[in-house]
Amino acid sequence: MKPTIGRIVHYIVGGQHLAAIIVHVWSDICVNLISFDSNGRILPRASVLRSEYNGENTWHWSERTES
Repeated sequence: MKPTIGRIVHYIVGGQHLAAIIVHVWSDICVNLISFDSNGRILPRASVLRSEYNGENTWHWSERTES
């Protein structure tokens, strides 16, 4: 799946998965994000790389849940 503006992803910081919105796409693996911490603060992040390994300060697609 290619990243596009407006998609919701997970941003990993401090071992936590935070909700984030893609606001700019540099490439298939590098994007700018706006994420939200547990206190509702907005955290802008530039040039964040995608990782399938849940690396610190990376993003990945949200996991799907079964109903």
